[in-house]
Amino acid sequence: MVASGTRPPRDPRIEAIAAALPPPPHHVSTLAQPLWLDAAAALWRASREAIPEGPPPSAWLPFFLHTHAAALDPAIPVTLDQLLWLAAPGDAVLLSDGATHHASSIASLDAAGTVTLHGNPARTLSAAEFTSRLIAVATLDTPALLERFLDAHPAARGNHRLPLAFGNALMCCQRDSLAPAAAAWFDQSLFAALLATSDEREHIAAQLYCALTIAMHRARPQPETLAAKPFADRLYRLMLDHTEAALQRRLSAAQLLRMAASASWSREFVRAGQLFSLVLHREPAHPHALQLRAAAAFHKRCYDEAIEDSLQGLESASHAYAAALN
Repeated sequence: MVASGTRPPRDPRIEAIAAALPPPPHHVSTLAQPLWLDAAAALWRASREAIPEGPPPSAWLPFFLHTHAAALDPAIPVTLDQLLWLAAPGDAVLLSDGATHHASSIASLDAAGTVTLHGNPARTLSAAEFTSRLIAVATLDTPALLERFLDAHPAARGNHRLPLAFGNALMCCQRDSLAPAAAAWFDQSLFAALLATSDEREHIAAQLYCALTIAMHRARPQPETLAAKPFADRLYRLMLDHTEAALQRRLSAAQLLRMAASASWSREFVRAGQLFSLVLHREPAHPHALQLRAAAAFHKRCYDEAIEDSLQGLESASHAYAAALN
């Protein structure tokens, strides 16, 4: 596989994974979600003997033409020239002739811009055809690609919504190891949004709060570690400008649940219980929140609470299962 003419090549370990992935499903909305992470993980486990150190933290990053990205989350809105800069072998692409959309992946891309797409049979598009039909690229790479993207397109740095989209894309991968990188992008977005409305700034601050919380807990497997201190310090400064309650109201139940789970992972069970309770205040029958709050209560030796939440969680899960069968 040959990288595109302008985009920096991927880490060779990620390149090997991208080369072995199957073509994407033929569904437009899937390009706005992390693609094939399970398949990539399985391929990586199978290849550990060849490269035992494991892949660097990576993510599927979905870039859409700005004219199509508004209704998609976590789409990263870019121009056509920027999409063409990104496109590389192994990437998923979304092509459109104005009437129909077609999802495929790039098998090869030569210096003249001629693109060969995976398929049976494979399909070749001239540079002009590819340019006229391309509306999205989803690429597997490390978060460093985002900084390289801005280095190549410095005019985009002044737009506070772009780093916000970068952070959202990383967080939507549901990989807590990417939370520090996402927090850095949210921080950049908040700084660049000095002239934005207070409502928009609080929205960005809430995303930063979520990412910092997860990053802090992931860096704190033991209470004495100092790895979490930069995230804790930034959270403290953020709380000087925003109340925690206001930021929490901006977050979805899924985000609060993820924060609570990260607190449990770092064995901060009191904090985890508080966050699980916020989730349950919004969704009282949430089975995962009930079961996880039960586990946190057990670790706090609050056994009556643990039993009560466990029983409610089992009942809620059984109702959900019965509803799914019907």
